[in-house]
Amino acid sequence: MGILTDICMIFTLVASLQNLPLKWTFLTVAKRTTSRYALLIVMVALWNILWYAPQHFTEFWGQMGFAAGVSMLLTIMPIIEFDGLPDGLKTKQVYTVLLKFQWMQFDWKYILVRLVLFDCIVQYTWTLVVLN
Repeated sequence: MGILTDICMIFTLVASLQNLPLKWTFLTVAKRTTSRYALLIVMVALWNILWYAPQHFTEFWGQMGFAAGVSMLLTIMPIIEFDGLPDGLKTKQVYTVLLKFQWMQFDWKYILVRLVLFDCIVQYTWTLVVLN
């Protein structure tokens, strides 16, 4: 599960860079596919927050799982485009939740959240490399 979490964190961080004034190809691809893979990212983040972290919160990896899950959620929520979601998720409640997070995308706190996410990526990747 650590590899999947690491991949989801990397994709979330790359997708969060889509509003920078850069025209790199991988940022364009990330912008188109963000809403498609947002459900997977949200599920992995919630798994970290609601299942793994409470069971192991006294350990380092439980706390890292919680930090990674929260930072993934706070990074992905402002950049999900409602029109790109699957038809089953296009409800008024989902639209309202996504609208509440839109302001965060242009706030200075979003930079801090992305830095926490970057830190989690470095820790997860380093540990996966050392373990293999």
